[in-house]
Amino acid sequence: MKKVKSCGFLIIHRERQQFLLLKHHHRYDFPKGHVELGESDLECAFRELQEETGITKEQVNADGFSCDINYTTRYKRFGNRKVHKTVVIFLGWLKKDVDICVTEHPSFEWCPWPNKRKFTEKNIVKVLEKVEDYLH
Repeated sequence: MKKVKSCGFLIIHRERQQFLLLKHHHRYDFPKGHVELGESDLECAFRELQEETGITKEQVNADGFSCDINYTTRYKRFGNRKVHKTVVIFLGWLKKDVDICVTEHPSFEWCPWPNKRKFTEKNIVKVLEKVEDYLH
């Protein structure tokens, strides 16, 4: 089975006690994307964060925490074949207010932190649980 890897960030605005999600047409997700050749996981996460939101590396404190989510899914780009996907999500804290400029998604949303909302996206739930365990 083909393997695919994406990396991204759970961005928390400490002062406002909110975290950032990107809105797709029918779901939410973290800013993330596929690792490019020769790129580390963290480099990929920072590149995708800037490409998808306009948030730069200099505007974020990455505290070293990351978590992996693994699952099987189908990819259109691979003829709708099943692939094993690993998603690495880093925890990042905004240093100050930023203007979000979404480029690849219809919009974004700041959600209350800690999370009290019930998300249907299993990967979001898993990441939020792991981060909450790490912070407590």
